Amino acid sequence: MNYVFKISLVINFLFFLNNSNSQLLFKINKFGTPGFINNKGKEMTIPKCQSVADYHESLSRFKKDNLYGFMDSLGQVIINPIYERATNFNERFSAVRKNGKWFYIDKNNNIKFEIECNYAFEFSDGLAMIQKGLSYGFVDTLGHIVIPIEYEKAHSFSEGLASVKKNGKWGVIDNKNNVIVPFKYALIGQFSEGRCHFQIENEKYSKWGYFNVKGEIEIPASFDKCYPFSESRAIFRKGSFKGGRYGYIDSTGKEVIPPIYDGAMSFSSGMAAVSIGLGKSSRYGFIDSEGKIKLNFIYTRANSFNNNLAFVRIGDYKTGSEGYINKKGKFIWKKNKSK
Repeated sequence: MNYVFKISLVINFLFFLNNSNSQLLFKINKFGTPGFINNKGKEMTIPKCQSVADYHESLSRFKKDNLYGFMDSLGQVIINPIYERATNFNERFSAVRKNGKWFYIDKNNNIKFEIECNYAFEFSDGLAMIQKGLSYGFVDTLGHIVIPIEYEKAHSFSEGLASVKKNGKWGVIDNKNNVIVPFKYALIGQFSEGRCHFQIENEKYSKWGYFNVKGEIEIPASFDKCYPFSESRAIFRKGSFKGGRYGYIDSTGKEVIPPIYDGAMSFSSGMAAVSIGLGKSSRYGFIDSEGKIKLNFIYTRANSFNNNLAFVRIGDYKTGSEGYINKKGKFIWKKNKSK
């Protein structure tokens, strides 16, 4: 990334605004010191700190002296580390705690409102989940409690809906607290690509399936476990947690990649990391959406691709090679094992 030319800054800024969950900068750690590289592998200079988080909406949360602040994509401190807790920025706000009190701030560190709670979460779909005592509810961007703090558990809103738990069962509500899916499920996840995975369970039976945003079951509960959709593919497991195998289904519930893997990650940038073997003998590779092997099973650690880069390791932690690879498997940045 060329920081000299102003046009580059404008392009990067617009990219971050329009792709709040994407990143052009990637976390690294060299001998205990956190930092970032760009997508060409060039390291950038940032303030000395304990840890950094991925960029969200052009800002990265960092920790220094056990307090949190934020830096921009040039590594410049925008909000000093003065907060005991802080969430990533999402929908223009971050939840922060100072002197035991929770606030929501904007990117200029202006306090938008204070909220009395035990924990405050990121905004999503215009609402933020808060926890007070053992119960959960939601506030709007003005700090008004718009969904009562009455639920035993809750997930943040996604695609206009939130799964919540009441009287020991999970259901789904909209942003007006109308019940869309009745409270009868053992567990419900978050909506992704128009579908949400759910679990039905009794003493002898436990299966997972998917319903749509209307609460209509689209994919019957026939899986031993399943996960959110990403890039029109969802992971499912056949068998128990120990010894089960993982594969992928499409948006109709059709098996498109058979359950032959010991581990699997969601699709991102057109590829998914999958593993064969368990424990120290496990090896990771990458497949495409049809199940074709794109990168062979040579990695002892692998993360999902993000903006066409993935963090991987070949060999063991002490002597192996690790860093970021592109989709051809070429290292664009490799961690030096010795100072």
